[in-house]
Amino acid sequence: MANLPKPSVVTVFCAGTDYDENSKDVIAKLYAATEGQPGVDRFFYAGPGSAGAAKKHAGAVAAVDSTVKMAMGPLGAVANKAGVNLGRIVDTSTGMSMHLNVAAAEREVSAACAPGVTTVNLAGWSRGAVTCIGIANALAKRGVDKINLFLFDPVPGTEAVNLWNWKEHLTTVPDAVKNLTVLLMEQEEGGLMTVKELLLEPLRKPFAGGTATVYPMPGRHNSAVETDAYLPEISTIGEHLCTAFLLAHGAKLSRTRLLSNDALVELYGSVKSTKRKATAAAGYTDRTFAVDNALRESLFFVNRHHKELFATTYPTVAQVLDARFEVPRWNATAADEARRIRGKSPMMKAVLVAGLGSLIAARIPSFPSNRPRRDAEDLVRLLAELEGMTAQQTETAIAVTQTPAPSLFAPRIQPARGATISAADSDW
Repeated sequence: MANLPKPSVVTVFCAGTDYDENSKDVIAKLYAATEGQPGVDRFFYAGPGSAGAAKKHAGAVAAVDSTVKMAMGPLGAVANKAGVNLGRIVDTSTGMSMHLNVAAAEREVSAACAPGVTTVNLAGWSRGAVTCIGIANALAKRGVDKINLFLFDPVPGTEAVNLWNWKEHLTTVPDAVKNLTVLLMEQEEGGLMTVKELLLEPLRKPFAGGTATVYPMPGRHNSAVETDAYLPEISTIGEHLCTAFLLAHGAKLSRTRLLSNDALVELYGSVKSTKRKATAAAGYTDRTFAVDNALRESLFFVNRHHKELFATTYPTVAQVLDARFEVPRWNATAADEARRIRGKSPMMKAVLVAGLGSLIAARIPSFPSNRPRRDAEDLVRLLAELEGMTAQQTETAIAVTQTPAPSLFAPRIQPARGATISAADSDW
């Protein structure tokens, strides 16, 4: 074994609190799909409080269990007789095994690496994502200088009550990290500011300043990596993004769930169409104070990734939507793309139809030049194609744009809360 060459790529997965490799989340699934020998070119570190962490760090967990039970006196004896493992409960609460995992990975992963040669990919969720940052710092000190991080909603726990998890080595990304992608969730469970919300304060500062690719997403903390009853699309998008990231950086996966741009646009369209109703039904609370998203109130898009995918997949329709283009944009190609949307992306179509009336009403006849009027006509033609209108119906709708009162479109004028609509709506 000692004479075997070091692997060129090592991939490390770190689970969130109470999750391990037997869980059904994205982290466990991607570890299972990653090719290679465990402990050589792929590694898995179980989350705090999980059965996997209790097994790997049995001595430390047992010592805490014993110490706490002794301190509790008779109640500790009752807990012991009932088979309650207080060490695991403490681990869940404090994230103790995060630090143990970082120390273990420093030994185990660094032993598998040839500094200057091996690329290390790390993917983690929640406290597991924070663990990835800790491992990256530990490996960087060992001379590993090619590290890539994919982090699902990194959460150390609120600093005020989890100070030990906000140490610099867990919250600062080292220079050895060459590629950094972060998925941040915009909501959490609960009606008021609950203890759980306080504990799920996301890590933000290391990803500011444009050094990271950040995907803000609707949904709660767990939505990032497992099927959510209200927003099930988010974990599918996240799995795709992480899979693509790992493959791009040399990991080999035997089972992949890569999606086409069409499929991703439709998943995002489903999220955009349902997210307000879904988050209200779920009783989610707002965490957007902690997560920047310039397109949160867009009529059409969930985030910039959604917008860029749409513009790549349906470029001519994207020009029709964007008032910055000063050339005639409605043509046969735009019509063909609209028909594709109508046929392949029913949820994205619903989002477009709901928002187009607002744009049309905002861009007609208060603008005297031909440019805004033509712009409105293009939007009407797009709406007509999406709705499958006849030629006569389309011309009737266009005629409405020549009148002072766009009553045909009034029922559609229901922009998202806080949305700003104008004739120069450049961020559509």
